[in-house]
Amino acid sequence: MLLNPKIQKAIYIATNQHRNQERKTSDLPYIVHPFSVAWILAEQTKDEDVVVAGLLHDVLEDTVGYSYNDIVRDFGERTAKIVNEVTEIKDLPWQERKEKYIEVFENSSQESLMVATADKIHNLASLHESFLETGINQFGVNFRPLKESKWFYDTVYEVMERRLENRILLVEFKEMMELVFGKN
Repeated sequence: MLLNPKIQKAIYIATNQHRNQERKTSDLPYIVHPFSVAWILAEQTKDEDVVVAGLLHDVLEDTVGYSYNDIVRDFGERTAKIVNEVTEIKDLPWQERKEKYIEVFENSSQESLMVATADKIHNLASLHESFLETGINQFGVNFRPLKESKWFYDTVYEVMERRLENRILLVEFKEMMELVFGKN
């Protein structure tokens, strides 16, 4: 996909919104994650709204000062809806938050399912890379204990297996889960 003004604007906004954040698994700037999610998506689709949503997918959840209405204004209702469908409700306890997040996917658009799957692929890749670099298993340190994390990823995968039409992303998701959690 070509770097066009819409994607450039999304890069600027995502970078600005995540400017003081770091990844949990390293001291890398957080923006590495949205860029990676967008890259995964750009390999699978030419739909610039999906790629932009990949860049912005954590803005509503993890930053302040840039709202759903701002996304509508800057990128349109479709992009805002995709981002909103992959946004977790942060003020709930972990288990309830994850259950509601997964529940949304039962009726989400294919575009939202693609963004969520690309997000999970990169999160798992980051966990694996962190382990290779440090030898430290991040479960129970920067993330929920292994059993809870595995439940979450397994459950998301089950929904995606039923609903996601992009089978390439599904295969990548499964491969990353097996790399991090082992084969079932």
